[in-house]
Amino acid sequence: MRDSRFFFIAIVLFFGSSLQLTLAQVMPPNDFLPHTFGEEFTPHHRLVDYFDHVSQESPRVLVKSYGKTNQNRPLIYAIITSERNHKIIEEIRKNNLRRAGIENGKAIELYDKSIIWLSFGVHGNEAGASESAIQTLHELASRQDPSTLDWLDNTVVIIDPCLNPDGYNRYTNWQINITGQYKNPSYADNSHMEPWPSGRVNHYHHDLNRDWAWATQVETQQRLEIYHKWLPHIHADFHEMFPESPYYFAPAAEPYHAYISDFQRAFQITVGKNHAGHFDKNDWLYYTREEFDLFYPSYGDTYPTFNGAIGMTYEQAGHGVASHAIKLENGDTLTLQDRIDHHTVTALSTIEAANNGKSELIDAFELYFSSAREKPLGTYYSYIVKNDGSEALQSFLSLLDRHRINYGVASQDGEVNGFIYKKFENGKFNFNAGDIIIPAKQSHGTMVQVLLEPKSKLADSVTYDITAWSLLFAYGLEAAATSRDLAFQSYKPKAVSSSTLPDAYAYILSYSDNSSGYLTSQLLRAGIKLRVAHKPFTNSGYNFEKGSIIITRADNKANDLVEILSRLTKGVDVNMISVNTGFSEKGPDIGSDQMKLMTTPDVLLVGGQGTDQYNYGQIWHFLDEKIQLPYTTTLASNFNTKKIETYNTIILPDGYYPRLNEHMLGDLKDWVRNGGKLIAFGSAISAISGEKGFPFELKKNMDTPKKETESGDHKLERFEKVFRKDVSNWMPGAIVNLNIDDSHPLGFGIGKTYASLKLSTKGIPYQKNTWNVAFINDELNYTGFIGQHVKEKLNNTTTFFVKDMGRGTVIGLVDNPLYRSFWHRGERILYNALFIVN
Repeated sequence: MRDSRFFFIAIVLFFGSSLQLTLAQVMPPNDFLPHTFGEEFTPHHRLVDYFDHVSQESPRVLVKSYGKTNQNRPLIYAIITSERNHKIIEEIRKNNLRRAGIENGKAIELYDKSIIWLSFGVHGNEAGASESAIQTLHELASRQDPSTLDWLDNTVVIIDPCLNPDGYNRYTNWQINITGQYKNPSYADNSHMEPWPSGRVNHYHHDLNRDWAWATQVETQQRLEIYHKWLPHIHADFHEMFPESPYYFAPAAEPYHAYISDFQRAFQITVGKNHAGHFDKNDWLYYTREEFDLFYPSYGDTYPTFNGAIGMTYEQAGHGVASHAIKLENGDTLTLQDRIDHHTVTALSTIEAANNGKSELIDAFELYFSSAREKPLGTYYSYIVKNDGSEALQSFLSLLDRHRINYGVASQDGEVNGFIYKKFENGKFNFNAGDIIIPAKQSHGTMVQVLLEPKSKLADSVTYDITAWSLLFAYGLEAAATSRDLAFQSYKPKAVSSSTLPDAYAYILSYSDNSSGYLTSQLLRAGIKLRVAHKPFTNSGYNFEKGSIIITRADNKANDLVEILSRLTKGVDVNMISVNTGFSEKGPDIGSDQMKLMTTPDVLLVGGQGTDQYNYGQIWHFLDEKIQLPYTTTLASNFNTKKIETYNTIILPDGYYPRLNEHMLGDLKDWVRNGGKLIAFGSAISAISGEKGFPFELKKNMDTPKKETESGDHKLERFEKVFRKDVSNWMPGAIVNLNIDDSHPLGFGIGKTYASLKLSTKGIPYQKNTWNVAFINDELNYTGFIGQHVKEKLNNTTTFFVKDMGRGTVIGLVDNPLYRSFWHRGERILYNALFIVN
């Protein structure tokens, strides 16, 4: 058995000397698990087994499932409280929702309990976090000391032991497979060199700690269902960082989002001081108020914060590089058991602080929601969205539903002054009866403001993540924000038609939203030949835009066309029009050369070492889940340019591609000239460019920036200010309004402008002899933070461009239109690149 004396001493210091030991029937992890706990990693299925064991043996613990991952692993959580509280657990839960104004009825003090949610292992390769969940569960289930019993009477603790089972399994299986009995703590050992993709990400290579608000992944979607049934008062998110860093806990660093309450700020300090007391007794190093801020709303600390909780991140030294043990600069060895012990103490300390502050936590929680209903924070009291019936609008409303945000429709036409999202400026906005109204005056009003307002207030430009994210930009909706408190009535969802299509000369799929991408893919897979309108036209009284998909009888004589179309469009929210003539009242006829046959994309997606795992995952998720288009994947290390002639489309995710040599670039250029389509994201454009590569100009001519004042070789500035000076060259992420050439196929359906989430500080100049489809001119319209020197670089630059070469094309996407899979409007850019650009 492992030597657990050190952790036992820590727990004695925590609980006091009157410690009584465990309930006999609950086995310690080391007795239950087949491996030595704290020395070997626990596979996910063993973790689940242990939670089930404790649930069966302890009346304090109830384990439930809230869903499954993409790889069918269970997502579980444990509810831990006294046996007496378990008998009234539903009343406790509902009573808390009554405090928030979510559940009808009056709250009763008898059912008031502090509710603490502890989340472990959102990044799978931070495996010490999920291991800590096992030890924390055992302590809470088995201890009989007065302090623990008091906590269990006054609190309900929810433990999610592994938010990312697929990533955790990827990492722990790798560790189990490459290590033997001897665990080498040297950085040089293979166990400290995690392969691509890392265990940090889920099945589709998404960072689940950036997905709370966007809910693009199944793990998040299922977790939010349970989270909103509880709405905890405290949420602690357990992470690991690189090994040389001491332990980090609350209070968080600035900037705090402006809508975080004074109480939420103050209680972070309360919790932090409580942790500090326990760490001081054990002579453990820690730090606070640095690096990890509370601004971006989609983290495991900020999302709960904007839902009324005290949201906190805890970071233990470790991470995927640490393996089972790692030698530190100071000569110590950081072990897996060390990591477990530190996290266990902060978990128990969090419960202790919640127990001690029970009354003020509950009062502040109730006030948080009542204040939102009565006097919303921020400039805007209502958000108006044109009810165009589009898939984008329906997806947006579905996301609001996930966050329990209320909305309705305008009862009459009207006009308001406010911020116009499409124009990036204030002005008049006309709306009609039936348009969507999202009020700020509601229980979740703070979340409304955080997710929708056009510009978030940033107290400090040095922040950990992007500085702009409004969903009304992300979904490309025609919308306005106004300071008026607008009346509204109930919204009734549009029913999806499932009627059988009539026999017709042609069927036209209006290019109005992203559902066109899914249906296009399915039609091509079914063998249906499609045409794309490259000019607008009017047929049978209907107006059709560029990009509309045309299915003719003439092209599909051998198919049972009506049956296939009726089957594939059933339940899909698309606008398909039947016409009985090829003669158009305006614009080209259906038989015109402007109605071009579509080529089915045969996609090769390149990944592996040298490519960005996140961008790869976003493209993969788009192909696999959003449009369900077949594809082939290959590792960059195996990318053989001599064997690419069978594919007509190659996608290069963001990356540096060290193996792309002169000969391979020559092969790629020949493949493009012979009709191939190459789609390059981000820095992949740089990787394929140059004297021996593709002729893209990457550097913009800029005046040399003025140097800071110097005297000889002696700088006249303070050392501590150097970091701040560099902020002028920084852009953590801002929304920039791009101009669009909507006459080019890459710009079809986008409109004259496109709100792009821009993270790159590099401004690529307009490309010569190239279609610069999306670009920034002399006027930079943006929201979020952009450093002054970066602004200068971005003027007169291209963002999305298309280079015709021989019979093929190269498409460059400087910005990532699929960023974190929540930039919904950007999906149309990649759809156009795949299906419509010739």
